[in-house]
Amino acid sequence: MKGLLLVLLLLCAPVMTALGAPSIPIYDVVTPSLVTITSTTSQGTGFFVSLAGHVLTNEHVVGRSREVTITDYLGNSHSATVLAVDSATDFAILKADPQNVPVLRIAEPQSYSAGDVVYLFGTPLGLPNSMTAGSIMNPASWLNDQEFIQVEGYVEPGMSGGPLVSAKGDVIGIITAKAVRGDQIAFAVPLAAVLAELVAKDIAFSRAGLDWVWAKDRVQEVLPDGSFNRDTLFVVLIVLGVVVLVIFTLLFVLKGRRRRGSPEDDFDIEIH
Repeated sequence: MKGLLLVLLLLCAPVMTALGAPSIPIYDVVTPSLVTITSTTSQGTGFFVSLAGHVLTNEHVVGRSREVTITDYLGNSHSATVLAVDSATDFAILKADPQNVPVLRIAEPQSYSAGDVVYLFGTPLGLPNSMTAGSIMNPASWLNDQEFIQVEGYVEPGMSGGPLVSAKGDVIGIITAKAVRGDQIAFAVPLAAVLAELVAKDIAFSRAGLDWVWAKDRVQEVLPDGSFNRDTLFVVLIVLGVVVLVIFTLLFVLKGRRRRGSPEDDFDIEIH
């Protein structure tokens, strides 16, 4: 019986690990995808969204520049071309030289609500790879006829263009501004319009709701809810059930044979 329990525990271990294993810390997931953007007029933040080197940021970070310099989290600098800008919603899409870069996954539109914990990343006051935590105050705050995600969290100059990230590690917005009278009130651009532009330009990006394999040293399958996909879990549970059934059947058969055997069968044999 002890042997059976050990077998069951060994069989269950992979499933238990997949369902309840701690995820990679948010900071370690996000920072490899961050870049500091330097244009002719300002400095801000951006983040990779495609393996081909596409970067999202704010329109006001790049200004009228058509070529900017990006510096990745390791301190390497690259040139980047401005592919598209939208001054109304304040976002820009860049194309940098690096390939197979670590990318961030974009959340489903409106997959967040008031009170959700979020993380703000950027280069505040020239300090790269910085993170602060906050929460969503209003998922649909309207200012000057534009919709923003209103967040409680610290934002300093240089964080514009940085990702607003959910507790699952998905990007839900692009940090764009903070309230003048309120140190902890910030605003982020929702990604609905950005997604439409990415699709229009045929840019392959990672989207929540789809399986994704992280690049380089973070190779792992990331699923929408941070656990097994439901179909995968269903198959695993079926296989586990079949294995347990086979084990119990074998034990039952062996026990029956022992009962039908000769008295000598009950003795253990030790060879010297």
